[in-house]
Amino acid sequence: RIGIVGLPNIGKSSFFNLVSSKKVPAENYPFCTIKPSQAQVEVPCDSFTDLCNTMNQRKRNTGSDISAPVTHIGATLTVYDIAGLVRGAHKGDGLGNEFLSNIQSVGAIYHMVRAFD
Repeated sequence: RIGIVGLPNIGKSSFFNLVSSKKVPAENYPFCTIKPSQAQVEVPCDSFTDLCNTMNQRKRNTGSDISAPVTHIGATLTVYDIAGLVRGAHKGDGLGNEFLSNIQSVGAIYHMVRAFD
């Protein structure tokens, strides 16, 4: 479980839509996201696919008792689009305590920042 966090209107929801192929609102006003959006995202792994294919091929060619996978179920990651962090959240300002409880519920944080050229 990973949460996308950062300041308001920085592109967290747009990034969430990109990685999840969902269409959550990504508007240009503070607190467009109040409740976190959630998505299961597949984690592509070419080596896993190659390993499954190799084991299946070896079993077919040799008739060996190798335990080849019947299905290929790859890893997934649960991604959360969490509301923007505002000054004073630790005191309860903005979404305050709700924001902090959303952060506490994830195992990793993806901190999105805006960079200017």
